[in-house]
Amino acid sequence: MKTNDGERNGQNVPTQIDIFIFQKDVKPVHDKPKVYSLHVKTDIKYRYAITLITSRVVNPANVSQEVKFHVVLPETAFISGFVMTINEKDYPAYVKEKEEAQKDYNLAVSQGLAAAHIAHSARDSNEFDVAVNIEPLNKVSFELIYEEFLERKLSAYKNEINISPGQVDEGYFVHFYSDDTLKPLNKHVVFVLDLSGSMHGRKLQQVKDAMNQILSDLKPKDYFSLVLFSDSSKVLQISE
Repeated sequence: MKTNDGERNGQNVPTQIDIFIFQKDVKPVHDKPKVYSLHVKTDIKYRYAITLITSRVVNPANVSQEVKFHVVLPETAFISGFVMTINEKDYPAYVKEKEEAQKDYNLAVSQGLAAAHIAHSARDSNEFDVAVNIEPLNKVSFELIYEEFLERKLSAYKNEINISPGQVDEGYFVHFYSDDTLKPLNKHVVFVLDLSGSMHGRKLQQVKDAMNQILSDLKPKDYFSLVLFSDSSKVLQISE
């Protein structure tokens, strides 16, 4: 601020005031894209599993925005399909060289167009990064399909599903805790002990010390069984 002084009754008084206003550019704040639906479905037939991940995202802002997902597949699984749906029209994905695919996606993002890109998080890993650019005030849904042959381990088949929407669901989150007020359940523990020649000496004494401590921690209503094995095996009876 600058002033020019004049004289009035022998006193200096301001006759002109110049005010300089400095304006700072502030970037507008937009509502971030939101996942409003996430659904995972797996069909298993004859030990072959096909998993479909369907996600629906809305962009509430009046500018195009990008949303990213991190997908973790089972170790032996592979992606067999990816489809993005915009305004009820399906756009299936196709494979390109890494640099070419990234270049095409960046071009679409710079133009504010809807586009999607999938790439490995790391070489030879089962983790993928999915990037989806959503047009202003629009909704997008995409379907990711992966397949795997389930292997039998310990007489059972295991199908793993990883879910990571990347956001808190309506302000809620999962918290696991142990309630100290609940009474412990009665246990039935089976101990399998190796009594072969390789356990002679110090190793066998360590087993005895460990069993003394473990058995002393059991509650009066708990049950336990002992299975001993060497060149053969047997269940130890209480009478023995």
